[in-house]
Amino acid sequence: TTLTLDDLRTRLASARDVWDTFGTSSEEQADPLQFMQSALGSVRAADLTALPEHDFSAGRQLTSGDAGKPVLVIGDNRFVTAAGIGVGDFLTFEINGGEGLQAARGDVATVTFEVIGVTTQSGFAMDAPNYAPADAFPSTVPPTLTSIVAQVDKEQVAVLRQQLANMPGV
Repeated sequence: TTLTLDDLRTRLASARDVWDTFGTSSEEQADPLQFMQSALGSVRAADLTALPEHDFSAGRQLTSGDAGKPVLVIGDNRFVTAAGIGVGDFLTFEINGGEGLQAARGDVATVTFEVIGVTTQSGFAMDAPNYAPADAFPSTVPPTLTSIVAQVDKEQVAVLRQQLANMPGV
């Protein structure tokens, strides 16, 4: 079954008790679909040799056997749960949000992933809650964002800042 945005809106409306909890903002109440899309809207290209450690509410972590396969781990979220998205579902993403020259040509790249795991989320995390094998993305589409996180000894922070200041684009 392929669900349209209207199908997802209907699911979210019928499961209001799941996502409309204490502290839900007026924006979330007005358009829960927007918040569900935001929760799923970013997918990190994961290095299968250095996966984040998570607890799973359903399914499993990626493994080396998933290399090149269109599989995805998503972070648990009240809007995703209310929409009934979970292990075994397929999600199709437009790469780069269908913006710019690609969209003007009607040439928006898409990729479809099967959800194989749902992580429990608690607190603040530096890594994106949704991730797939790096080689599961089309090689013709560049990433929209590149991040590097480094652990630096306190004594070396000044040296690192000086070195980064000399790098273009940093």
